[in-house]
Amino acid sequence: MSARSSKTAALTLPLFACLAVVLFTSSDPAPSATPVAGAYIGAAKCKNCHGSADTGNQYAAWSKTLHAHAFETLASDKVEVKEAAAKRNVTEPAKDAACVKCHVTGFGEPAEKFARGWKPELGVQCETCHGPGDDHLKVRMKAAASADPKAGYQPLPEGEMVTSPGVDVCVKCHNPESPSYKPFCYFEYRAKLSHMNPKKPRTEEEQADYGKCACGTPCPHAEGCPERKCNLKPDELAALKK
Repeated sequence: MSARSSKTAALTLPLFACLAVVLFTSSDPAPSATPVAGAYIGAAKCKNCHGSADTGNQYAAWSKTLHAHAFETLASDKVEVKEAAAKRNVTEPAKDAACVKCHVTGFGEPAEKFARGWKPELGVQCETCHGPGDDHLKVRMKAAASADPKAGYQPLPEGEMVTSPGVDVCVKCHNPESPSYKPFCYFEYRAKLSHMNPKKPRTEEEQADYGKCACGTPCPHAEGCPERKCNLKPDELAALKK
């Protein structure tokens, strides 16, 4: 979900909309998959297949996050938003590319990269983290038409979608360029934002892995792991942003 100058359309992850995102990241985070091609379809279309309880209702999980309200936050009268904008000498955050780029999905992409009905006002949508969903939608619809209902969960082919976004996706916007940035723990927030499909077979070890730092300790704190084992150094953060 990454996209990067037309100053219309939409990007990557919330800048100062996600004011609650704080903590530290690991020096050995889970890598993101190869960037996904195709057009952006929007969270509303993702809901068609990812809105049922038996498959995890990922749409509902997303709609409860600050990501889903990232763009409307820019136009709000919240004191913290005004203060963040003032730090960057921005008068209208909802119209300034420096802010909008991290509060909508697909910022800077040409118009043809967005499907009909695309709504940038929905903020940081599913495809910021998982990549454009048009090709994925078409392939899944075709597969569903011929699928054996008894086949059970079928894993996605490599490259169809980014199934496990890494910290490199997060730090495109959650970095010191944000006027409200605070260090954050990738592993802690990965666990908080998790919206896994319960039908996908996972070992107990895989399930327990969520919420743990790379050093293997639980990560429910804001101060990072002992001895900075899981904290990104400035040069490591800079490298991830490239």
